[in-house]
Amino acid sequence: MDSRFLLQCERMRDEFEENLRLTEKVVDESDLENMRKEDEENFQFIEEVDETSTSTREFKVPLGYRFHPTAVELMEEFLMKKILGQLTWDTIKEINFYRLDPQQIPISEFEALKYGREGKAYYFTSEEQKYVEGSRLMPRPFSNGYWKRWGKEVPIHDGTEIIGFKRRFVWEEAHNVEESNWKMTEYSVTPRFMEDLSQTNLENYVVCKVRDMSRYKKDFITEERVE
Repeated sequence: MDSRFLLQCERMRDEFEENLRLTEKVVDESDLENMRKEDEENFQFIEEVDETSTSTREFKVPLGYRFHPTAVELMEEFLMKKILGQLTWDTIKEINFYRLDPQQIPISEFEALKYGREGKAYYFTSEEQKYVEGSRLMPRPFSNGYWKRWGKEVPIHDGTEIIGFKRRFVWEEAHNVEESNWKMTEYSVTPRFMEDLSQTNLENYVVCKVRDMSRYKKDFITEERVE
């Protein structure tokens, strides 16, 4: 076979492979660019500096979305990751919840993030800060009131496995017989979860979902009318 013909065939093969490689590169870069643009449109990441000048990273969801996790999502995606030190986003703040009266809880700061319902907020707090007296949670001595537990402890299931519990409380003012507008649901992991981590010296946290029903109901009614 003519050597010139073989050389020409080899050159054509090399050109074909080079063109194929360039085509694949263009497609890959185009796909990556489209993915990047799509991510930027759907999710925005913002850096904010708080009052203590410490930088915190927060997750901003698209307009129209609301932060409304299920009990299982709250446990697995937030509380367990908080305890394990694996939580990435500062969506739920950590405060000394049990040391505050409801009027002192910075609920407006959660609303200002634009993805919470008016009158409702979520907070992490240390389990060790809680002072229990019977069915009552006392914020501190000489407080204006206390969180009174009502109803039964409800297990939170993921399939057949119990992963945590939720307890409901209502705030009762001292020397006031009328029921308060403040409600709170406490979410906690199972004792077994912390026992399995006993060697790591991790702090036990709970999530407190607090609601000011005078504003929460109003927002709910307004939302229903809009729909």
